[in-house]
Amino acid sequence: MPKGDQIGEGAAPAKAGGSLVIGDVELDIDGHRLFVGRGMVPITEQEMRLLLVLMANAGRVLDRRFLLDEAWREGYPDGKKTLEVFILRLRKHIDRPGAPSHIRTVRGVGYVFDRP
Repeated sequence: MPKGDQIGEGAAPAKAGGSLVIGDVELDIDGHRLFVGRGMVPITEQEMRLLLVLMANAGRVLDRRFLLDEAWREGYPDGKKTLEVFILRLRKHIDRPGAPSHIRTVRGVGYVFDRP
């Protein structure tokens, strides 16, 4: 991992020079970059905002309205489909085949970024 320390269960996300690090996922906020394992993954501004909200609240179930309000602030179109599409895109960026997803759906409530 380029910067920061990994965190374990029960700890807050590690912040290292403008980065959030959870397991093998590092979000470099200042540099607007996403690292998974040792590789950099291209990410859009909107994906970054959503991932930042999820990682900053790792371990907490966040309802859809909270995620939309925090990540989009204003002007999001069809909330449910928009959020689902962006969650799917984030999962494609950060999940490894055969491994559990970092972002877990809590049916009827929202999503949680699970700690390792």
